[in-house]
Parts: sequence; structure tokens; C-alpha cells
Amino acid sequence: MNWLFSQTMNEPVSSDDWSALEFNWPSGPGEWAIYGGGILLIIALSLFLTWRDTRSLPRWVCLAMGTLRLLLIAGLIVIALNPQERTQKMAFRPSRVALLVDTSLSMRFPEEDLSENDTSDDSTQSSRAEVVEQLLGDSNILKELQAEHEVSLYTFDTELHGPHQVFPSFDRRGQAPGTGGTNSTEAGDNSSTEVPGAASGTENQVQAAAPLNWEEILQPQGVETRLGESLVNLMRDAGGKTFSGVAVFSDGGANAGISVDTANEMSRATNSRIVSVGVGGTAQPLNLQLTKVQAPSQVHIKDPFELTVFLQSFGLAGKTAKLELLMRPESQIDEEPALIETKEVQLLEDGLPVEVQFEQNPTVVGAFEYLIRGSVSAERSEITEDDNILRRSVTVEDKKTKVLLIASGPMRDYRFVRNMLFRHPGMTTDVWLQSIDPTTAGMVSQESNELLTSFPNSAVDLIEYDAIVAFDADWKQFTQAQLELLHKWVAEQAGGLILIAGDVNTPILARDESDLGLIKELAPVILGTQLSGIGIGNRAQQAWQLALTEDGQSAGFLQLNEDGKGAEADWSEFPGIYRTYPTNGVKAGATIYARHSDPRSQTSDGQPVFMASQFFGSGYVLYIGSAELWRLRSVDYEYLDRFWTKTIREVQQGRARRGNPRGTILLERSQYLLGQTVRLRVKLLTPQLEPYQAASVPLDVLVLDHNSKTFTVPLKPHPELPGQFVGEYRASLPGTHQLQVEIPDSNEPLVEKIDVRLPNLESDDPRQKVALLSDLARDTGGTYLTLNQANSDLVAQFPNRGEEFLVDESLLTLWDRRWVLFLLVGFLGVEWLIRKIYKLA
Repeated sequence: MNWLFSQTMNEPVSSDDWSALEFNWPSGPGEWAIYGGGILLIIALSLFLTWRDTRSLPRWVCLAMGTLRLLLIAGLIVIALNPQERTQKMAFRPSRVALLVDTSLSMRFPEEDLSENDTSDDSTQSSRAEVVEQLLGDSNILKELQAEHEVSLYTFDTELHGPHQVFPSFDRRGQAPGTGGTNSTEAGDNSSTEVPGAASGTENQVQAAAPLNWEEILQPQGVETRLGESLVNLMRDAGGKTFSGVAVFSDGGANAGISVDTANEMSRATNSRIVSVGVGGTAQPLNLQLTKVQAPSQVHIKDPFELTVFLQSFGLAGKTAKLELLMRPESQIDEEPALIETKEVQLLEDGLPVEVQFEQNPTVVGAFEYLIRGSVSAERSEITEDDNILRRSVTVEDKKTKVLLIASGPMRDYRFVRNMLFRHPGMTTDVWLQSIDPTTAGMVSQESNELLTSFPNSAVDLIEYDAIVAFDADWKQFTQAQLELLHKWVAEQAGGLILIAGDVNTPILARDESDLGLIKELAPVILGTQLSGIGIGNRAQQAWQLALTEDGQSAGFLQLNEDGKGAEADWSEFPGIYRTYPTNGVKAGATIYARHSDPRSQTSDGQPVFMASQFFGSGYVLYIGSAELWRLRSVDYEYLDRFWTKTIREVQQGRARRGNPRGTILLERSQYLLGQTVRLRVKLLTPQLEPYQAASVPLDVLVLDHNSKTFTVPLKPHPELPGQFVGEYRASLPGTHQLQVEIPDSNEPLVEKIDVRLPNLESDDPRQKVALLSDLARDTGGTYLTLNQANSDLVAQFPNRGEEFLVDESLLTLWDRRWVLFLLVGFLGVEWLIRKIYKLA
């Protein structure tokens, strides 16, 4: 057991050092009685034995031997008490405060409410992020907080970011004269010693922290405001005894994540104050939003098409909005677009969408950029005009899309698609109906430009096709050379392939282990071999709706109606299909659009995939799990035609964009929300049409709506596909992004465009939520402050919770010395010598 008794000396070793002498004393009366009695018994027994042995000898011998034994016992008692000298230094843990700043997109809006009849440009108004930057960067708030606290800077939007910098505390208790004090972070606290600009102690405090780029750190960019979640994570990471609290600078738009009530409860439980500083106006702002434009990316000349614009408004119900349709050739991107048409529309209640259609009938071949610009007359300016314009690039071509239909038999879906494509003015169709005997093919009539009796045998013939649609094809009728030709056509010639599963030949494909491996490699799904519920003997009795995934809901080719309700609403009208081919999951990189919802078909991999796609090389493959989409006609006759037209356009996108045979830019989609990640893939060939090899390829991004801002994204080689390069970037600016890649040894670059639009989540209601911010601070010891109040009252809200404590510097065991051993041995040696002289036992 360790008994401790500490005795502090009256004078410190230095101004910071303290010395203490410690003994291992017995800890209670019982132990004192036991050990004290034992020692007295040993002393008495030792004295008795000494008297007995020396009673016939001179008295000085008795006294000498008794004294020697008592000295030896005393020495052993001192060793048992283990005397130690402890030297300690006084240290200091500074009080800590966190500054948490909102960097969601709503912080880009003006700080103040626009007054009546104020029609000034909102660009002259200070944004909410800018006023926070001025408060923290230009005022004395940081210095005043540093006088008593260590200050950490965090930001948040979709998640917590930081600390970006830790500003040291200048509390006098942490500064010792001469040598400098020691500021120590308590155990369990988040250390800031590695953060640039963080300092601890006088030596570091003398050197000023590196200047912050406030504009870059506080740049609004998040598409969500996870206020409650970010606060909880901050207090979990930075909390502790010396954590005084957190100051939150936000407009209170907590629109995602956990409730702010959770953060309030955690603050009260950890005795950490929350001071909320509100930014932004509280009046209903005016805003007109153009949310989406729908138009095909490629159209045939003289083939009419529609540009459909969807808009909504806030605070403008009943007002009339003017929409202007403008156009310019993409080759004249710096020129002012020409006005084509103007329409006026009455705005509905806040947030309700309004649809406006512009009918176009192209008469000139080329690539054109359409701009839709909105405006509204009101008593005051909109809170932002960044969402008042949308762009859409449309390529007008006179080359018809050439499609090859392959079907194992004249199934219903095949017949509807064949007839629709044959009548379509922008498409030519060839047909290979595998159930036709080649010897009697001349006696068979099919609505097609040409009736084939076999798959093309040469790359020259196959390259003429832009898309191939295979209805439960009998792949055994292909030679190995034809399979390799198809595989190469997709991977290297940007072919678009649609694989439609069926009951007859797809099971053979799924079970095949050798000959048909090239086809299974093209498929984006892993085909199942357990045919539960498939086959004539298992006739389905009920139709089950398709369950669209998030990717399916946003896929343009799945939007069957132009009413603006979206793909999910369109497909919810569809009763569904009876059966779909079973799957065992999808391949890496594949995109799932829809699953079959029949619960009886569920496996360990979930519901079977009904529709999925993948990029394969420079081509595109779409899988459909059943040839039952002809049932769309039960909802609307146009739905089936629209679906197949859009789907074929979708899969042949690589061919349509293949302006230069030496390269292609492949994109997952053409529209993104601000803040989303744009994934890029580029295929490049040498002048000899061999895969291009390089350590990196630069892709330039030109943001057309922001003063032509340009930045470069480095693309790295694909680890498995030679000649292909991949990369990604975050879409942090709204508008049209022009992507450009230079082709080596060529004057013709690859160019593509994507549209980056603002999400509605941050702009639907950007007013400051005073009630929410007040509730956040309630009962935590903090309060709600306006920006003006924060300038004078913020510092006083946080108590100084710094604490002084002793740190051990050395612990010296006093008895563990060589001379002590010699002294004790000396006592025993003298007693032994006396015994020898007087011949004692």
C-alpha cells in the first residue's frame, strides 16, 4: 500500500517551482496501532536480547550494542517510510472559446433587408459572409477574446470544418516572468499545437499568427446547413473543463441533419455556453428562380423540339414574370445572344412551380446555346439574380441516328419499337429478326430500312450504327469474331448498346462460362441463374411498379411527361411490369435507375435491378430487365415512343459527341447542383489511333456566368483502361461550365458543357431564423445577439475558465544513497566486531 504525506516547504525553489517532502505514513489509526506496536515490540525484544548477552560485560559494551541496534532499526524504519523530495512547477490551462461560422450558400445573400423602392444592384450590398468577415477580421473582437481565452475558428455547412486556425490566449496566468509560462491543453481536449498560427505559452505568443485569408475560409459553398450536427461534433471534439463556449455566426437556416435542440441539450450537459449571432434580414425576400430547363442535347434538322423552363418565386405571388429566349452559335460564345421569343407568365404562391414551353423548329445545322432569362417588376430588388438565367446547348444535325434492332423473336416490345423508329424522321432502322430463316428472308416483311440475316461481319459495316437494341438476343447465333467486333464497337467506337433481358436466351447467357463472356462483360449487372418466377410455368398474376432510385428520378431520359413533375411522378402512373430477370447486383461504377418492387423476387442482393447503365470504354451500355415496357401505352400512347426515343438518344451520346475521332469527353449527366462533385472521364488517342499515354492531362473549366473564370482540373490515367483519364472537381460556382481538353498534336480541342444550378434548399427561405437562434442559446448561459450587439457584448458572454495546476518536474528518493547502505552495514559490522572481541554468540 502507498501511504502519502506531503509537506510543502515554506519557500518555493523559484518563482514557479515548489518543493515537497513526502513520506509513506500509515493511513489510519488501525495501521498506526499495528505498525507502531510492531516496532515497539521489535525494539523491546532487541534491547532484552542485548541486555541478556552483555549483563556480565562492562556497562559501555551493553550501551554500545544497544545503541547500534537501535540505530539500525531506525534506519530500516526510515527506509520503510520511503522519504522523497518532489519538485513541482505551476502551469496553466487557458480558457477556450470556439467561433463557428456558417458557410452555406445562404450566406452569399445580402445582410440587410432591401427597403421599399430599393432597386439597386444587390452586388453593392454586403453579403452575410462579408459582414462576418468584417466583424472578425477588422474589429477588436478576436484580440479581446484572446486576452482571456484561446480562440479556435471553425466553419460549417454540410459538415464541420476546422479548426482553420487557433489564436493563442494572452492570459497573464499563463505567463511567468523571465522564463515564460506553460499553457497546457487538458487531457481529452482537442490539441491545437499543429494548427498553423496556434501558439501556447509566452514564447509562441510573442510571434504573431500567420494572417488568415478570411475571404477564402468564409466563402459560402455548402448546399446544406447542418447547424445542430456541426455544434454537437464541435462540442464533442473541443469540450472539456476549460471550454467556455462557442459563438455561432449564422442566419439560422438549419435545413438538414439533427435538430438544434440536441446541440442545446449537449451544451447544458457539458456546461458550455452557446452565443448565437444572427446575420441576415428578417423580412420576406423577393426572389424569382429558374429551376430547370429541359431540352434534347441533339436534334435533327427540321425536327421540332421544345425547351421547357420551370420557375418558382417567393414573395412575388400574383406578379407577372417575363421570360426571354435567346440564342447564339457556340462558336460565337463571346457575342451577345439574339432574342428569339418573349413570354409572360403569372407567378403562383411561394414555391409552386410554373412551366413555360418554347417551341423550336431548327433550320440550320450546328451547335447552339439557348439562354432563358427571367425578370420581374417589383417594388424592391430580388435578394439574388444568380438564379434568373439558365443555359442549354443543343446540337442540330442532319445526320440521322442509325439503329440496329436485334430480336430473338417478334415479341411485342420489339414490334412497337420497330414501328416507332421506322416512322421517326430522325432515325433509320435496320432489323435482324433471328427467328427468320435466312433462306426465306425475302418473303418476310419488316418495317425497316434493311432486313439483315446475320450480324455485320466487318468493323466498316458496324461503325455505321449509332445504337444497337438487343431484345433477348440469341447470342449463340453470333460467331466469336462477331462478339469481339461488338465488344470493340462499344469500347473503342463509342457505341450505344441496350440489352433487354428475356425468358429464353438470357438464362443461357447467364449460365455460360466461356463463349459469351464478352457479352456478360458489357452488361452493367450480374445476371442471376436462379430463375424464380421466370418462365412459362410460373405465370405472374400481378403487375408491380418500378421503384426508381435517386439517379433514376433525376435521369432526363426517364422523364416521360413535360409537366415538370419529374420522372418519379411520371412512372408512378405506370401500373408496372409482371416479371423481371433476376440479378445478383451490379458492377462497380454502374448506375441503377430502377428496381422491380415485387417482394417475392427479393434476394440477398436486394430487389432485382430492372434498369441500370455503365460506361464501357468510350461507349455506353443500358440494361433493361424485361421486355414489358410496351405496357406504358396503357398510360399514354406517347409515353412508349418518348421513352425509346430519349433512351436511344441517351445511349448513343458518345457517338453523337464524337466530333473528333481521337477523343471523347464522357460525363455522367449534363446538370449538377451547386456543391456537387463533377466526375470526368476523357478518352484520347494518338494520331495513329493508339491509346494516348501520359502521366496527367489538364482539363480546363471555364465558368461562363462568372466573368469567364477559368481553372484547371488534372486528369490521371485510368488504372485499367489505356488511353482514358479520370478526375473530378467540386461545382462551386453556378452557371454553365465549359469543359475543354486539348488533343495532343491537334488544333481541335474536345469541348463539352454542363449546367450547374443553385439548389432550392438554401434559397427557398433565406430569412434569418431569429427564433431558432434564440432557442439554440436558451438556458446555456449564453444569449442571442445581433451583429451590432456582438461587436460590444460578445466578449463578455464567455467566462474565463482557465485553471492553474502543478506539474511534476522531478521526484528524488532521499534514502536511496550509497552512504546509507554503508552506514547500515557499518552498524552491523561494529556490532559483529564487539561480539568477536568478547566471544559472544
